[in-house]
Amino acid sequence: MKRALDWPQAWFVLALALTGASTALLNLQGSPMGGIVLLVVGLGIFATAVAQMRRAMTTLNPRGQPSKLVTSGVFEISRNPIYLGNVIMILSLALWIGAPIGILVAAGFVKLVTMRFILAEEDRLRTTFGQDFDDWARRVRRWI
Repeated sequence: MKRALDWPQAWFVLALALTGASTALLNLQGSPMGGIVLLVVGLGIFATAVAQMRRAMTTLNPRGQPSKLVTSGVFEISRNPIYLGNVIMILSLALWIGAPIGILVAAGFVKLVTMRFILAEEDRLRTTFGQDFDDWARRVRRWI
């Protein structure tokens, strides 16, 4: 049951909640317009990556078995554009509401997602796609 609840998007929601809760403690002034701009960027990267994976008919499940290696579009910028979009959205909330602790939350999210999900995903991709994955991993950074 514990593993069933351990999904990247659950950690993303928790990161947003922590960032949001921190503003009550600090009572700082935010930048709604800057937050909106970052939100649009983060959502755009996230949605584009999801659409590309769906078009390729490969799994979005971080523990699933991939059927295709998606390396074009946003996957030419980051090997993990869905997670990158999440990080940008956490930073957008931090900017929007004036919660600088969101920077630390975002950094913690990067570390957690890398250790809990990305490393295992990369192992599956390497096992499944071999040299194609290795070539892509040499060209494209894990984050940006």
